[in-house]
Amino acid sequence: MRTRSPRATGLLSIGVVLVAAGTFSLGCTKVEKIGGRWEVETRTAPMPESGNVTRVLYRRSEGGNRQMVGQLGYVRYYDDDCVVFEKGGLHHYQFFVACGDRRPVLIVAEDHNDWSFEPTEIVRLDDDPISFAKVPGRRISIGDLKRQAMGSPE
Repeated sequence: MRTRSPRATGLLSIGVVLVAAGTFSLGCTKVEKIGGRWEVETRTAPMPESGNVTRVLYRRSEGGNRQMVGQLGYVRYYDDDCVVFEKGGLHHYQFFVACGDRRPVLIVAEDHNDWSFEPTEIVRLDDDPISFAKVPGRRISIGDLKRQAMGSPE
């Protein structure tokens, strides 16, 4: 019976570990077209235990894809090639509007992230101290947001 040398066994073990690491390091990437030239790329960590899911907003253009924002929360496409999106952080949220190849425009930045993205407006949902229900608060029309975004430089 032939046995492997300790060196060959060690090299074989290293090879197996590298192949396994390569297999687990790939993770999963899914691209979703949300309208116009806008796409959301969702990257899932290879090890589910890490809980790492990253969403990135991209805009396709002739020069290639342009990353608009990482740490993407909710996003909604509106006609005229515009999107309204949330960029999340640890207890701090920023909401932006972007149209075409123009830079995103900050709509609001606050610790409150309970906004509803409706067809004609975005609405902040506030807590009613009496009923403890969510009630509509501040409203911003999509038309106003688009006008802001169209004035933004490319």
